[in-house]
Amino acid sequence: MKRNSIILSFILIFMLLFTSLAYADSDLDTYGENLPEYKVLEDTDEYTVAYRDLSPEQTIQRISEIDNINLEKAEAVYQADFANDPEIYRGSYIDREYIVTKKVASVLGISYKVELGALCEMSVGQGSNFHKIKKTWSVAESGYHTWDEIYNNSSLSDSLTLNLVARGTCTVAVDSSATAAYERAGFSLSYSTGGTYYYRKNATLEHVIKLSHQ
Repeated sequence: MKRNSIILSFILIFMLLFTSLAYADSDLDTYGENLPEYKVLEDTDEYTVAYRDLSPEQTIQRISEIDNINLEKAEAVYQADFANDPEIYRGSYIDREYIVTKKVASVLGISYKVELGALCEMSVGQGSNFHKIKKTWSVAESGYHTWDEIYNNSSLSDSLTLNLVARGTCTVAVDSSATAAYERAGFSLSYSTGGTYYYRKNATLEHVIKLSHQ
């Protein structure tokens, strides 16, 4: 009897472990790093425009990343937004993320770029229209510099037009040999320490995304 109890205990432990792993895998499939690739709409030397459509689970994951909160809180934000929009129940809607990467400056062969982003709710039918903006942000596109957002005034002009607008401060760290080049590019010295000079430049970045229906 004692031996059977031990065997039964091992079986129960194994089942619990298997269930936990299966749940973890399921959670990873739902909220894991499986976001779709961006589809590029425009790509120039000055800016790049791209978008991707998101499932509800992927939208929750992006809210978690954008707001730097856990998935449970992100899901609560998503559900609250959904519940407060009665129009959702009268039509078909999808979530779409737009990003625009814009150049702030180019100095000594290094391009300093900022990503402007908007998480939008789109009404779908005969083409897609903007319904509302859920989230907006602006962040440094690379590790060569930092970007501190001062304000973000992104908005919808109408159901076809998204205006991305953000102002912030781009800060770079350089040595003494590069200071003149950064000053010529419109940067001003913020402070220096240990032979490193920190230059900053304020910039207002704007871009209009206009949907076109054929």
